Amino acid sequence: MEASSRKRQLGRSKSGSRSCSSSRSTRPLNAYRLHFSCEHIGKYRSQTKRKIKWRFGFTNLQAAEEGKRGIECRGEEHEVVLIWSVKSGKTRLFWNKTNITHLFPGQRHTEQVHIQWKSRSGETFEIVATEAPTRVDPYQYNFLVDGVSIFTLSHLSELDPSQIVHENSMRNSSDNKSSSSNVSAEVRSEPINDTRSDGGGPMECCDTMQGSLLDAGFRLSMAGLAPSSQFAPLCEPVDDLMDDLLPSTPFNNVLESLRQRITSIIPDSNDMVSRAIVKALSDDIYELSSCSSSLGSSSFDSLHQSAMQISAEAVWETSEWINHNVHYAPRPDVLEQKREFFQRQMESMFIHAHHERLSEDAATRILSDVATLLGMDLCTPVPRDTILLSDLDKATDKESLLVSLVVYGEIQEVGMPPSGQRFAICRFSSERGPLRALSAAEHGLLLINGRRPQVRLLERPLVTIRPTMVQRAYTAPHASTLPIAKPSLGRRKSHQRNTIHIDTLISETPFLRLVNDPAVISPGEDDYFLQSNPFGKLDPLHEPPASIPVENSNCAVAASTLAPFPGSGPSPFTMKY
Repeated sequence: MEASSRKRQLGRSKSGSRSCSSSRSTRPLNAYRLHFSCEHIGKYRSQTKRKIKWRFGFTNLQAAEEGKRGIECRGEEHEVVLIWSVKSGKTRLFWNKTNITHLFPGQRHTEQVHIQWKSRSGETFEIVATEAPTRVDPYQYNFLVDGVSIFTLSHLSELDPSQIVHENSMRNSSDNKSSSSNVSAEVRSEPINDTRSDGGGPMECCDTMQGSLLDAGFRLSMAGLAPSSQFAPLCEPVDDLMDDLLPSTPFNNVLESLRQRITSIIPDSNDMVSRAIVKALSDDIYELSSCSSSLGSSSFDSLHQSAMQISAEAVWETSEWINHNVHYAPRPDVLEQKREFFQRQMESMFIHAHHERLSEDAATRILSDVATLLGMDLCTPVPRDTILLSDLDKATDKESLLVSLVVYGEIQEVGMPPSGQRFAICRFSSERGPLRALSAAEHGLLLINGRRPQVRLLERPLVTIRPTMVQRAYTAPHASTLPIAKPSLGRRKSHQRNTIHIDTLISETPFLRLVNDPAVISPGEDDYFLQSNPFGKLDPLHEPPASIPVENSNCAVAASTLAPFPGSGPSPFTMKY
């Protein structure tokens, strides 16, 4: 009996607890939803920074009791904005355009944001946002009011007065508070855990602003009205996370200023600069080895390098890369290889500038020098005021370089790579200094520590690639400059090459004459010439002497004899058949 009675009591307690919990969960909420939006606002990669906005409101109970519905029941409305940097985990939370991030110090959210606070009027607000959608929660960016998702609330246009009045009566009966139906906006707006520190830390970032103007703008925003122009600047946050959203300071960043300089000097470099900026912002200061090339591009082992040392190292790496990939072993895709190498150098210089190891002017000059050595097109060519010295003595230092080179002109800077590659660069104040140094090196007068180094001017190299064949335009030559046309003999077959026909001989060699006389003119008869016409008839100028008999009289007919023009001397040739 006792056991059965205990079971009955447990069952009653369980049923009572269930009914109580179910009544709490099914109790309608005196709130409605208005708007939700999520924007990707990253400067370089839009997904890395997100701006999430929720707008909701509490129903006007007096209008609901009068039987009004929909937009006529519009009451107190609020706006919650979350700025979340997924990469760094930083967040900024704004309640009605007022920054309340200082109420949640020391929180970083990389994959998920979970923020919860409670107002003095009793409402509990909670933000649950994830970097990517999950199967557990159907809402990736969820905002809860008293544990109820804003996405499950009724819209303003769907408000039903019957549910609103029932909810109001339940709240009045359970809380026994006459003021719950008329909660002021100022009380609901302030979280209950509003603690302030005595020091001037981040907790006082909102209180140090001008009190009267801030309170006035705050009350206007709490009432659902947009603050006026004199209050708007005070409501806007000013910090590292939001500086890129302010239109008044679009280019207050070192990297942005460097972007403008590089893109104005090197054409078609916007994509390369964007990648370099992303690399500089995403990499840690101690994880910079990935920017190095196969030759050890701009090592960051020493973080105390001067600008000239970084410049000397970058120029040396570029010269070595050109020797290995362009001069000695040229590749068919050398242009693409140059862009890849220049991309790595650009990333290295942007990282140096981001960590304030290089100024904007120094980074721009280094990248211009590297692009000049690679033969890239520049809108503004670099000044010819820098010489490159290689094959130096191992004991050469900066002081010995200054002593040896100062005689050729005023020196602006001298730099050597920190790893000791027997290489140095010297930048003069004018373009006359490098010319004097080059002239002295050609005559063997430039000595550094008793050694003659190799000296060359930092300028764009000559084109060594074979130019493309372009058809030239010829003008019509004058008639007097035309060459005399020569007779062209037709090609014959192999068995006809040594055969000469009489008709061919006559037509192709007009300087020979055909003689039908079987007698051969003796070499001693210089005063007698025969003049023949092209038809084979002889017209003797003088009466010829007795002809010399033809040898080999067995031939029935003597062959034709070739005789030269008159006045050309005796003919030594005789043809026989």
